[in-house]
Amino acid sequence: MSTSRQEVSDMVDASVNVDGGNTARPSRQILRFCQLIELLAGHEFEPLRNSEIARALGISAPEATRFLRNGIAAGWVEKTPDGLYRLAPRRITNIAVAVQHGIQRARSKFDDQATNYTRSIY
Repeated sequence: MSTSRQEVSDMVDASVNVDGGNTARPSRQILRFCQLIELLAGHEFEPLRNSEIARALGISAPEATRFLRNGIAAGWVEKTPDGLYRLAPRRITNIAVAVQHGIQRARSKFDDQATNYTRSIY
């Protein structure tokens, strides 16, 4: 799933309500990095070239290189031996495990509430 330049522009222009009504505008760099992560998601087994990433994000190749280097430094992006880019498997695994634990906690709370409700009826 790639994001068009217009969608990027719309995201940058959008304000987000936070902290009881205060508005915040994410920086263009934060949005671009999020787009990079979204772009790389799903390409774990088909990594992308720098030029493909630049074209998909609507940025120059040098700018894409900077984002990719920062992503590598932050541990979110991995450069393959053949010079292609994908999400770092460790990050994907960490996110998947965290989501799974969150679902398990929610399920446990739901089960506890269902048990308590059932007890209160009978």
